[in-house]
Amino acid sequence: MKPSESQRGQQWLSNFLENERAIAALLLDSLELVGQDDFRNGLQNLVSDLASSILKPIALVPVRELAPTQTYYGQSRNAKPKLLLSESFPGSEAIVANIAGGLRRQAKNSGPFVASPSLANLRAARCRSILFLDDFSGSGDRIASFYKKFRDHGTIRSWESYGLLSYHVAAFAMTRAAYNRLTRLFGQDHVHLVKFCPTFENQNWGAADQFAIEELCRNYAQNDELALGYGRSRSLLAFSHTAPNNLPNILWQPGYYSWRSFFNEKAVPPDLLPLFGQLGGVERIKSALEQLGQIRLSQGSWEGISTEQLQTVLLVLAAVSTKPRNETVVTELTGLFSHVVRQTLTFCRTLSLIADNSLRLTDSGRSELARAKNVVLPPRKLTLHGSNDPYYPRSLRVGR
Repeated sequence: MKPSESQRGQQWLSNFLENERAIAALLLDSLELVGQDDFRNGLQNLVSDLASSILKPIALVPVRELAPTQTYYGQSRNAKPKLLLSESFPGSEAIVANIAGGLRRQAKNSGPFVASPSLANLRAARCRSILFLDDFSGSGDRIASFYKKFRDHGTIRSWESYGLLSYHVAAFAMTRAAYNRLTRLFGQDHVHLVKFCPTFENQNWGAADQFAIEELCRNYAQNDELALGYGRSRSLLAFSHTAPNNLPNILWQPGYYSWRSFFNEKAVPPDLLPLFGQLGGVERIKSALEQLGQIRLSQGSWEGISTEQLQTVLLVLAAVSTKPRNETVVTELTGLFSHVVRQTLTFCRTLSLIADNSLRLTDSGRSELARAKNVVLPPRKLTLHGSNDPYYPRSLRVGR
């Protein structure tokens, strides 16, 4: 079911004039709704992969909001982080912390992770990498601010001065703007993600539709500064545990007067949960192929006879045909999870579809991509089922 077809979606569409509802439905149905299983598995796989490539031991540190005058640690030598602001409830950082705790417990004492990010534990383990964990970054502001406050302790600054600490960021999703900002801050090889966040700019809307959607967002937003989402990020991704404020304001602003909300601020109403994790598959692959200019391939009938793995292979081959700079660009172009892209690239190299140690199609890869554009489903066979029952005509028809 599409979000616009749900009961809450229909109620939300009733906020708009009749001639605006088609464009509002297009916005709503373009959302990528990430379910709890996909979120957990994606972030766990990302951190597990990083554990084999960055300096160990590694401290897993969930990113969270801090008050303007608050630092992550206190001032004592063995300070522990203060978990919550006063009068606040745990947000998405609690789920991220739960994932981090699970990874530490799986690895046990002999694993690559520090028990918890207190100064005493970091010192005892001789920690060498700080891995900041987050679910989503739309602008990079929260991670950048947290990074600054985390380092505001004499012990941390001392370790840095001796070159003993390396910083990394791992998030489930980021916009391209957030990724660019964070790579400038941490370095190209120190920012890691499961997938890129879909935004207005990478949808198959066309200029007229995008203009109409942005006008709709501005005209109905309660908060003008958040009309296109925080930082004007134009995000189109939500999780089952939270709706980020990087979404256009009309998708998450609370009900007022006659306004009927979809998300209720950051909260996801229980009746929407069945929609999360449902969408995707062939439709998202076809959309990504259209974005890559592979119109014939996106409209082809190969989807009806291929496995999900083959569909993914074709999408990755199409992305590689654009001569991307690196694997991160392939992840962005395809919209796939980073570990899926990595596994698919390895698989394609095994089949000699992509050249070893490069992002270049081989002759076989180009041939397979061309062949996929011409695949036609065999005609459907209709089978007549006979019967031994006597036939009695129900009417008589006179010839002309």
